Amino acid sequence: MGCRANHAEGTDRLDRSTQRLKASQALANETEAIGATTLAQLQQQRETIDHTTRVLYESEGYVDRSIKSLKGIARRYGALHSGSLGRNMC
Repeated sequence: MGCRANHAEGTDRLDRSTQRLKASQALANETEAIGATTLAQLQQQRETIDHTTRVLYESEGYVDRSIKSLKGIARRYGALHSGSLGRNMC
């Protein structure tokens, strides 16, 4: 093989390697962009879950207070009306 042929083969090999490196770099950039997007979405989901959890605990407190209020109302209603129900039956 002559010097020119050897040089041409080396140049072709270098060009193929360069193209593979460029393709690999493009894939790495795409993968990084997808990872960044995924990370941002996960962060947003975490914030949504944290907010939902806080609202749920706050709502649970309201439900507990409502149950206590309703029990108090039921006791007072029962105390006020338990004696009068029997007299109005006849």
